[in-house]
Amino acid sequence: MGASTVSQSMLATGVPLFAVALGLVPLWVGVLVALPNVLPVFLAMRAGGWIDRGGAGRWLLVGAAGMASAPLALALAPSVPALAWAQLALGVFQLFAALASQSYVADLGGGRALERNYATYATLLSAGRLVGPLAVGVAIDAAGFRAAFAVAAGVALLSAALAWTVRGGVAAAGVAAGAGAAPGRA
Repeated sequence: MGASTVSQSMLATGVPLFAVALGLVPLWVGVLVALPNVLPVFLAMRAGGWIDRGGAGRWLLVGAAGMASAPLALALAPSVPALAWAQLALGVFQLFAALASQSYVADLGGGRALERNYATYATLLSAGRLVGPLAVGVAIDAAGFRAAFAVAAGVALLSAALAWTVRGGVAAAGVAAGAGAAPGRA
């Protein structure tokens, strides 16, 4: 989740800056910033069940790969409609990635191991939120918005590749957790 959080936080900073550069008024910048939360409000409860039934590994990959589509759209077609679509897609796919990764962490073990695993998870999320805004600022200053969104897409694709490699580990973690794992979580 660390790499996907870098990409997500790059967009959280880059999208409003790009919207202002395109001349959008503060109201529409606010709408764009809020868009990633619209669909998850309606999907979150169902998404948890989908992840339980389909397996965290599959949904982690779907979430990570889908999150890459948001900055990729902005790199390929930087425009107001692309901003809106990217923000909606980011919200939905980030929901899947977050819920699946939390399921994975929970399946890694209980007791002190669970505390340690969630602390590591939280640290990686915080590091991603620290690096992303700085990285997008440097990229925008150095090469412009389109290049910055391409960098964010590259980071998100790295996250998807990492999700692909741990997919089998997600299933194994659920089996290793044994009785502590919910059915279908692996």
